[in-house]
Amino acid sequence: MNYVPLSNSLDFEVHIISSAVISIAALVISYFSIPAAAPSFEAAGLFGIDIGKPKPTDGNPPHVPEGLGLVCGIVYLASLMLTDVIHSDSFLTDKINVLYMLSSSLLILGFADDVLNIRWRTKIMLSIVSSLPVVRHFWGDTTVSVPHLSIWHYFFGDKLTVNLGIIYIMFLVCVMIFCINSINIYAGINGLEVGQSIVIGISVIIFGTIGLNKGGITTVLPSENEQQGGVIISRSKDLCYFAIVTALPFVAVCLALWVHNKYPSKVFVGDTFTHWAGATLAAIGILGKFPFGLLLFFIPQIVNFVLSFPQLIHFLIPASIKSHLPLPFQNCPRHRIPRLDRTTGKLKYTPNLTLINTVLYFLGPMKEKTLTNVLILLQTICCSIVLLCYGMDWISI
Repeated sequence: MNYVPLSNSLDFEVHIISSAVISIAALVISYFSIPAAAPSFEAAGLFGIDIGKPKPTDGNPPHVPEGLGLVCGIVYLASLMLTDVIHSDSFLTDKINVLYMLSSSLLILGFADDVLNIRWRTKIMLSIVSSLPVVRHFWGDTTVSVPHLSIWHYFFGDKLTVNLGIIYIMFLVCVMIFCINSINIYAGINGLEVGQSIVIGISVIIFGTIGLNKGGITTVLPSENEQQGGVIISRSKDLCYFAIVTALPFVAVCLALWVHNKYPSKVFVGDTFTHWAGATLAAIGILGKFPFGLLLFFIPQIVNFVLSFPQLIHFLIPASIKSHLPLPFQNCPRHRIPRLDRTTGKLKYTPNLTLINTVLYFLGPMKEKTLTNVLILLQTICCSIVLLCYGMDWISI
């Protein structure tokens, strides 16, 4: 099937307006579907206890329905189907289909994790398998443009492009695995998982909008001109529109979920949401050919992963050595969240290696709502700096 470039089919504005209408509908449907579905999740045994809240006097903390990210994921997939119909005559169809495949597979994996509590090593392997459709999309297309940085030209000379081969494929797999799991380990307080996803999703939309003003996202295309090294560097507005039309419904369903998940949470998102959200954002970035730029939007998640890594691999440390190491290196509890001071109602840091505990260590105890706002503000600042640098041409991503 020959796909017609979006720029040669319908007007760009028509596609954006139609995607905005779909996104608004997705927001409304998700907003009302989540509370409607919550009792069914709780009745099926999918619920949690908010351990960051004081226990009631009768000693029976209320159950909070968990796994409601499934509702948002389903509505998002339906939105993608409608978007696919609208773009049925454009080359975006192929990319949307791959995104649909990955998003649905990770939605199933996340829900299975909520129900079966899948082991980490198993989830990593399943994440690798799930990333294959996206990686296959790039097989044979591993030439990238060199950023406008002196250090890069020191290594690559005056070449404008470099073929990374299998290294680039491995990089894309690592991006997929990281994004799928990074939101999951940067969680534990009301609204944080959804809040950070909304900020990253909005950043992707702004990134695509800036890219349109720049003439499109930089891409490397094959060329028979040997003087150009067998490739040509061009800009694609279609990739910008792909990022926008797929991120719009993502942000919409996340906003609906955030209303119910923000402090004090009426529902929990579960691993269903964290795995699905990370996979969807990763797929948009990779298929939109800005994986490096996407990673820059994940700076707080990268910091949290670096802090968490020694604790996450504690099982690789021999017991004889582990017993002499500080507490965080000895084990990795399922919940590495801060501790509630019941006298002040504030959260205090615990000896667990996370960005959340690091913020509490330096800024002092906070109310849970305040802590969430601080962390989302940090995410917003990091993403805003990246967008500013991109818009001012200080970085090329």
